[in-house]
Amino acid sequence: MKTIKVVYFSPAGGTKRITTSIAGGLDGVKEYHSLMDRRLEKKLTIAPDEALLLVMPVYSNRIPEYCVNSVKHIHGNGRPAIIVAVYGNRDYGSALLEMEDLLSSQGLDVVAAGAFIARHSLFPEIAKDRPDEKDLHAAKDFASKCNKKLAKYDHNAYQLLEVPGERPFPEYSKRTLVPAASNKCTKCRTCVEICPVHAISREKPKKVDETKCIGCCACVAHCPTGARGFSGLIYGSVAKKIGKLAADRRDPEVFI
Repeated sequence: MKTIKVVYFSPAGGTKRITTSIAGGLDGVKEYHSLMDRRLEKKLTIAPDEALLLVMPVYSNRIPEYCVNSVKHIHGNGRPAIIVAVYGNRDYGSALLEMEDLLSSQGLDVVAAGAFIARHSLFPEIAKDRPDEKDLHAAKDFASKCNKKLAKYDHNAYQLLEVPGERPFPEYSKRTLVPAASNKCTKCRTCVEICPVHAISREKPKKVDETKCIGCCACVAHCPTGARGFSGLIYGSVAKKIGKLAADRRDPEVFI
């Protein structure tokens, strides 16, 4: 492939590390589209000599609702696509199947898929050192296998790739956990600049518009003083529950 168009969403940074590791191992020139910078609002076409790499974090067993419309702007007319779900060591649910359904409906052939692990954004003590060297090695190995698959790709011989997941997909739930600023906040407004949905105002950066917040934790991950985070009984209870479910290490899975 002459060009690999890379579309990804990485509020906390873990998804970006997986993305760059896989993309770096793929043959061809890379054209990056970060949905943190801007949503796709116009048609993004995968041309005859191109392929797509789509990498999404997993929110409650699905891809982020914020990203769905952007993915719907990607069109392929029989071009190959690689999909990757990045999750916090608990479960990636139906995220791969959702991505495959979306891309298939827009003329793309999903030829390879992977599920990789990164530090949990809401509960950062879970998988706190992921992706580690073993994960990044697996990402590069996955890229190598994808190169072989892309080299022999033939749309006329394409068969739908089987990936885990169940339909119908679960409904998106209303966010009940919203990050808050502590007295460490210096009003530097890094959070204002990084928030993809503009849920933090420049005038009152300690405040969060709960109707806009998607819980992506970009503000938490990028705060230079560590002032933003979660607390309270509900958060503590959920953290304990998720911690038990994600206690055992999960390794990357690939489908080719």
